[in-house]
Amino acid sequence: MVAAEAVTWLFERSETRALHHLLFEHPEIWGVPIRRWLFPVGLGLVTIIVAPVAEELFFRGWLWEELRRNWGRPAVALATGLLFLLAHGMGGFVILVCAVPGAVGLSFVRAMDGSVRASLLCHVLYNAGAFAYAYLD
Repeated sequence: MVAAEAVTWLFERSETRALHHLLFEHPEIWGVPIRRWLFPVGLGLVTIIVAPVAEELFFRGWLWEELRRNWGRPAVALATGLLFLLAHGMGGFVILVCAVPGAVGLSFVRAMDGSVRASLLCHVLYNAGAFAYAYLD
């Protein structure tokens, strides 16, 4: 009962109606329907910015530093690279294969630079290139 009331309240809000109008009643910006470009733009932001920042802060930031307390750089690079591949392997074989050079390269850059900044920049550029190849052909 509470969930039904919450959904009813949500759909009666003017902000929700405005969003529904924006997405589903075919308005256009510069002659292009919003639904046609909204998904690629959102996907691009997630692919190029959000995912690399989150992954680098986790794999070559926090996890790297925690493992580095007890392991040498080569072991940490291998472990974080393999875990990075494991996480990307859930997306399918093609994504896993495409992630291999990234895992090796990003671990190498992190080991050489001593900071997550360079690997983050490389990750953003790699994903931007992959996104451009996939969606802007």
